[in-house]
Amino acid sequence: MPHYYAHRHRRRSRSGRPAAMLPLLKLVLAACMTMLAGRNMALHDLSARKSMEDRTRYEITSRESFVTGSAAKETNASTRNSGRREEARKIIARQFPTAVVPSDVSRLPLALQPVDFPNCCPVIHRPPKKPRCGEVCLTAHACNNSLYPFDSTQQIHFLRPRSQENRDVLRARCNRRNSLQTPPYQWCQQWRDDSIMHANRLREDNGTAVAATTTFLDPYAADLPPPGCSIFNNGGGSGSFQHLLLFPSVKMAFCGIPKVGITQWMQFLRFTFGAKDYLSSPHIKPEVFAMRYDKMNEEAQAEILNGECPCMPYPNWKFVAFLRDPAERLLSAYLDKVVTKRLERDHFQRMHGLNRTLSFEEFIGILAETPQSSSSSSQPCGGGSDLDALRGVNWCTNPHWRPQTFSCGLSEFLPRFTFVGSLDHIESQSRRILQHVGLWEDYGRWYHWHTHKKDAEGGRCGSSPPSLAVGEPLFGFQQTPRESGGRRLNDTLRASDTGYGHATDSRSKMNAYYRSADMLDKVKRLYEQDYKLWELVNEEELHSGKELAMKLSEVCRRSVS
Repeated sequence: MPHYYAHRHRRRSRSGRPAAMLPLLKLVLAACMTMLAGRNMALHDLSARKSMEDRTRYEITSRESFVTGSAAKETNASTRNSGRREEARKIIARQFPTAVVPSDVSRLPLALQPVDFPNCCPVIHRPPKKPRCGEVCLTAHACNNSLYPFDSTQQIHFLRPRSQENRDVLRARCNRRNSLQTPPYQWCQQWRDDSIMHANRLREDNGTAVAATTTFLDPYAADLPPPGCSIFNNGGGSGSFQHLLLFPSVKMAFCGIPKVGITQWMQFLRFTFGAKDYLSSPHIKPEVFAMRYDKMNEEAQAEILNGECPCMPYPNWKFVAFLRDPAERLLSAYLDKVVTKRLERDHFQRMHGLNRTLSFEEFIGILAETPQSSSSSSQPCGGGSDLDALRGVNWCTNPHWRPQTFSCGLSEFLPRFTFVGSLDHIESQSRRILQHVGLWEDYGRWYHWHTHKKDAEGGRCGSSPPSLAVGEPLFGFQQTPRESGGRRLNDTLRASDTGYGHATDSRSKMNAYYRSADMLDKVKRLYEQDYKLWELVNEEELHSGKELAMKLSEVCRRSVS
């Protein structure tokens, strides 16, 4: 057989015809190989595109999966966005509720129990500045209980407002301190000032003399505008203690700083009193007015400020404050008071003689300028041109962008604060604080806000409580459900919870508004002391004022034990 094939091969080769076809066969073979290569490349590209589509679809599905592990079904974008927030809220809240609505509604805090009283009424025996807005609404026990919002007649007497007799003296004190413009930032002034030691203010309490070495804190002797300046001015010149709020049942004094969540804490204060319209605008509600440290008699102010000492008749008062990134807070104030709200914007322009809206860069630039007019002790916050009142940051500055360290005596009484926290960690820290003082179990974990504007019937001044169903999960005060990726679900919800919210979502807009390093540098120079304290507290752990003062000042390290 091999011989036969060899013979056949020789015969065909000698003919020449098969050999002549070889180039044509090579061309055909090359064309086939090219076609096959192109087909393989196309199949590879198709496979790659399919793999990419599968991977993208997986990533999208993964992003839309909630912490329960179930993936959201793939739908078009408009349908998905419309129901996504509410669906996520329900799923995550049911997974991690702070409380659940019981079948027996009497177990709920009074503020969440069904409304059976349609009216509003003034309390504290004084006519409100604004009907309805200055009244308690939907709350029968507030209208029928002559003690409300106090616990006893003794508490009413202790926290009574200051008398009218010393208003002229107080006004002179406020003007004199406001004329200093800024505090010296001693952080622990009266812990190291021998002239204000308790030796000159010995008192007898149950027959026992207070030791002469105990420091007696006197807000009227500090290098600050004293408590009560807000009686004459609710804006610039209102002093350091304007928004110090008291929770008397647990002896907590909360330092409310504008644009650092003060509205939510005012609402929570009313929630603890059982006000069923607690989601209304709280700023001129009677309970808030009654619990403002600034409005109280001087004896109570001294007792509370020195209440850390067990020698006092009302001992163990705890002071609490939260701080916010100064640049973010300034942007939030600008968006809320200068740009977004028509009424606020118009008021700002009238007040400063403007006929247009300032850009954020212009706003910072004016704040960074030095006031042209000189202040006087008789009228420290009233002189100069309209625009001049916007220059600089001092006691006369609008409280919404006045330095945070001007609040509640932080610049001089920092060691007095039991807890100083960060707005960036408000959830965990506020929960720990409420647990520490004893408000979490009875109130904090039950707290709930509206999830839809339509629920906020009654509007700004008489908002009804949330409509709750048996078994529905409750969020808890300052507690925010999150997606698996960590994004807060109600960043946009909270702005509409009460129908008038102050939320500006400033954090997501920082890069858009701080367009140059120069703008941020100006803010850091303006709020230098705020940044010093902020950089110490912006972490997960809560800090005590004593710890912070000793880090900020060598003198405090030697003086504060």
